[in-house]
Amino acid sequence: IQNNLKKCPGKLKFIFDETFWLNNFLSTTVECQFEALFKNILTETVELFNQLAKSGRFYSSESFELALKIKKTMQIDGMPAKILSSFQTLKNKLPENVRKIIWSEPVYILNKLYSGENLYAANNLLAFDSLRRTVFTWVPRTRIQESVFRFSTNDGKHFLLESVNFNEYLYVDETTFNSDFRLVFTLRNKTVSKNCYWKVDILNNNEIRLKSAVYNEYLFAGASQYNFNINRRYVYTYIRRSANADAVWMIE
Repeated sequence: IQNNLKKCPGKLKFIFDETFWLNNFLSTTVECQFEALFKNILTETVELFNQLAKSGRFYSSESFELALKIKKTMQIDGMPAKILSSFQTLKNKLPENVRKIIWSEPVYILNKLYSGENLYAANNLLAFDSLRRTVFTWVPRTRIQESVFRFSTNDGKHFLLESVNFNEYLYVDETTFNSDFRLVFTLRNKTVSKNCYWKVDILNNNEIRLKSAVYNEYLFAGASQYNFNINRRYVYTYIRRSANADAVWMIE
């Protein structure tokens, strides 16, 4: 264009008009290609969504992978508003606990057997030691700031569970309470180790089980004889037992 301007200044208007047309043409072409790409992704996602729903696999780990795909797609810049709205509709149809977990919403995690006692990370005075913070359920069942947690995942299969109040991750300790139980803490140095990763079993719209990804042991609220005091119930993982009712947790 610059060479043409030097040689043919009288054609200035035509050149700019032509350049404007070409840029608009290219822009429109790219926009149409992106829209077609997003439509294809949406079609594939809807088909997968319907397959899970019809086959009875809606409440399975596959829902997490589907939800993660929807989340990552919705984060792409430049998505046409109409298609973004369609993805939002799909998101809203996912099981409630799946949405809250994949979109890392602050949640309370309540034990079903013990009438909604909420999982919580204790304050510094009750920390186990300088590295480990003790985790209980809160027997009074009131919603306290230490009870707020947040899930995160990169693959929809392995999850971190973070105490929002302390920015510390729930993990299973190598230390055992006895031959049946393993202790559970948060790491006070805010690091992530392999013992911080969990698997999540979806039971229904708001109930889950949490299983250590390292030990394949379920998180559960201990029996009353093991309570720390009248307000605090210890939390463990099973070593030699399958999941019982005390290992069912509700997401709120």
